[in-house]
Amino acid sequence: MKRILAALIFALVNVLSSVSAKDFVNLKNGSVVKGELTELSDGHLKIESADGSLWVFELSEVEHFGKDTAEQDNTESIKVAIAEKPLCYSTKGFRKQLEQNLDLGIFFLMFGYDAILGYQINSRLFFGVGTGFRRGAWTKSKYLMPLYIDARFNCSKRKVTPFFGMKAGRLLYLNEDGSSCYYSPSFGVKIHFVKARALSISLGLTCAEYYSLCDDYCCEDYEFEEGQRQRYHSSEIWSFNVRLNYQF
Repeated sequence: MKRILAALIFALVNVLSSVSAKDFVNLKNGSVVKGELTELSDGHLKIESADGSLWVFELSEVEHFGKDTAEQDNTESIKVAIAEKPLCYSTKGFRKQLEQNLDLGIFFLMFGYDAILGYQINSRLFFGVGTGFRRGAWTKSKYLMPLYIDARFNCSKRKVTPFFGMKAGRLLYLNEDGSSCYYSPSFGVKIHFVKARALSISLGLTCAEYYSLCDDYCCEDYEFEEGQRQRYHSSEIWSFNVRLNYQF
């Protein structure tokens, strides 16, 4: 009788300990959240802590999760499952981008669109080539076409990340002979959506040689445009730019 009673007590303790076992989530930043795992779906998980707070984490933030009483091999299998879980956006592959540009200088304004084709090497690095069309205002070269190499570096692996960009190449004058060096550093924010889709906005500077409109007081070295009394000054100028980019 004593043996039966002891066996029942041992079984009851095991049941209670399994019921009272808490879920835990270990984050990559070193934090640990304990409670009850309420939802696990593509891209994120939810866990409710003992005080009733509901925590939502992206799977990319999670190192591993499981039960406090789980064995080590179960924890390792959960780690593998998370590693194989796809992100809500792809981290490498070919990318196509359409970009709207606005360049504003002291004596000119330029507006246009670019098309960029490149490859996302990993979640941080992108390299591509681009070309486009520019329409200038208050410039002798009304129509221009940039040809450049585009490089970008994402500062984090998160869905929303700041980034640095650099364009370098040539700027061709379409309505007259000639071209100039073209380079443009920038800084912006990128928002990833499903698969390869993303939207970004950036601010930066552009350096190129322009024939910009001037008056008698702004420069001494100028040229007359045929049939007009306007004067244009040729110089390598830094301008401020704003870009809106859609990736797919």
